[in-house]
Amino acid sequence: MTGNDEYGSEHVEQEPEHIEEPRLASPADRKRSMADAVAVDVARGWRVQSQTETDALLARGGNVNHLLHLVLTLLTCGIWGIVWIAIAIQQQEKHERITVDDYGQVLRQNL
Repeated sequence: MTGNDEYGSEHVEQEPEHIEEPRLASPADRKRSMADAVAVDVARGWRVQSQTETDALLARGGNVNHLLHLVLTLLTCGIWGIVWIAIAIQQQEKHERITVDDYGQVLRQNL
């Protein structure tokens, strides 16, 4: 259907497009999405602390060998202590939760 608007321009009315409802993902698809997401994060250096078929808790960092740094600090008369502090701050443990929702979308949350 065509017509003129208030400025004299011709316009065509369009039928509204059919919007498809999102489909629920099967349990197998959700499990596969979770496995893929966890595999990517593990390759990036994260550790899996716990995991179910649709939820995982991962951690990163926190592996500072304080005994080694203490010995190095003593051997260098305290100079290595600056490096030790920087490493300890940088290597604080970080946590991430990965969840796969009912539609198969992977959701990530920093904890």
